[in-house]
Amino acid sequence: MYSESRLLALLIDLNTNSLSHSHGTLIDHLQQTYKLLKQWENPHYVCLAGLFHSIYGTQIYKKQTLGLEKRDIIKNAIGIEAEYLAYLFCIMDRGYFYNNLTSNKLRNSQDGSYILISEETKRNLCEVLVANELEQQKRKMKKLQLDNNLLRLSLTMRKLNTIMSLVESLISTQANKYFTDNFEKIYSNSL
Repeated sequence: MYSESRLLALLIDLNTNSLSHSHGTLIDHLQQTYKLLKQWENPHYVCLAGLFHSIYGTQIYKKQTLGLEKRDIIKNAIGIEAEYLAYLFCIMDRGYFYNNLTSNKLRNSQDGSYILISEETKRNLCEVLVANELEQQKRKMKKLQLDNNLLRLSLTMRKLNTIMSLVESLISTQANKYFTDNFEKIYSNSL
């Protein structure tokens, strides 16, 4: 596994610093997602998965910085467990995942195949999904507040509330607290 400085250099080599993402750059988003996962005291491999969670592109963020045929590069950098979690994040059909949280099955958004996962993997994916969503939505919501766009702010908050209600029992206490402390404040201050 690479050191933190080598991981940052790899992300820069993959041009994540020049790709836009949620009112910033992809590298900013990846680093902030990693920091949230660390702050929530996740295992190191989960934090590393968060640092590379959309490196292959996702169902929503289509920009690939590395093709799936080059997964070994990321495996060598962050380890097999972390890379597998990042890979699952990239290929998963999120709608299917959210609608089937009682199952331990993912649907591949690229080819429709199904992948069986462990309960621990499901919980870790939920943690990365929540860190990803909360990290980018916090920046988006601050901009909406500045623009006084209450309708979009309300819609964004509704989306977050829906996601959080679905995964609440699967994510850490720290992630739930972060949501309450940061987002409910933003929403109630804008009403």
